Amino acid sequence: NVLNVQYRMHPEIRMFPSQEFYREELIDGPNVVEDTVRPWHKHPCYGPFAWLDVRGKETTPEGSGSKCNHDEANAALVILKALMTKHEELREPGLLAVISPYKEQVRLISKLLNLELGEKIAQGIDVNTIDGFQGREKLVCIFSGVRSDEKAGIGFVRDQRRMNVGLTRGRSSMLVLGNAKVLRKSAPWRRLVRKSKERRCLFKFASPFEQALERLTSEDYNKEEETYSEEGEDEEWMDSDEESDEEFGAAEEAEGAWVPQAEPGLSDDEDDASDSGGAGAAAALQGDGDELVSEKRGVVGLEDEDGGGGVEDGDVSVGSKRTAEDTVPAKSAKKIKQ
Repeated sequence: NVLNVQYRMHPEIRMFPSQEFYREELIDGPNVVEDTVRPWHKHPCYGPFAWLDVRGKETTPEGSGSKCNHDEANAALVILKALMTKHEELREPGLLAVISPYKEQVRLISKLLNLELGEKIAQGIDVNTIDGFQGREKLVCIFSGVRSDEKAGIGFVRDQRRMNVGLTRGRSSMLVLGNAKVLRKSAPWRRLVRKSKERRCLFKFASPFEQALERLTSEDYNKEEETYSEEGEDEEWMDSDEESDEEFGAAEEAEGAWVPQAEPGLSDDEDDASDSGGAGAAAALQGDGDELVSEKRGVVGLEDEDGGGGVEDGDVSVGSKRTAEDTVPAKSAKKIKQ
């Protein structure tokens, strides 16, 4: 079945979404590894898939119903600067993205990139909400989970449709920045934490982030020797999938509606939820845009925002074969000094 074949992302990125959302029925098209492998993969923290465990602090700015996480924003900045400094290919605009469920985090990261990299380079990095990034992809994508309060739930981040979209936007590298101890309050995220540990792609990532990245990219770094946890968390994370989210402190929180045909910039934050009637949990799995498994159609392709599976801004549906590399503007980004 052609709808079961994906051509756009490295198999290590495809692995968990296929298991979690597509009954393990997704298979890789020919040459997908050759098309997506890159030199920076020599360092496991750069992917193809990696979870960088940032134990940051989530905040809600005054007057905003949205949330942000300064630690994760700074971690994303450090990673982007390092990648662009060491890999000239990534200095071209249109190849990098940072996405988050929260528009306040999008604002914060955009502001940091403009301040630290300059407006010209920052404009070449796509920073957007998950809803605003439906149907799109980049060569390297960083996902910022934001939620980091051990005494609270994880809100909209629990939504499996957004999780599916968020984890499948990178072609060559998909990097998750998130507090593993907090996000694991939800069963799908808990399974991703466990799988990441099993695959040796979960890494401690604490401030100062420059030093943390230097450790992970040093020539003598051995991922097999990586330790992940404190206070017995290794054993705690080997819990059963049958355990309910509530047992891990996932509080019931109002969710915004999932809008498959979201326009860029549309958010699922609390200040948008009032217009949605909290219909997210009851929304059908079928529909335009990115989808989970349809009971009638089996495994479905990930389509673009118009539901047509067309190619735009580097978008290719799971069931469509890529015919060209990501389109980038002719004008090169300002080079970053080595």
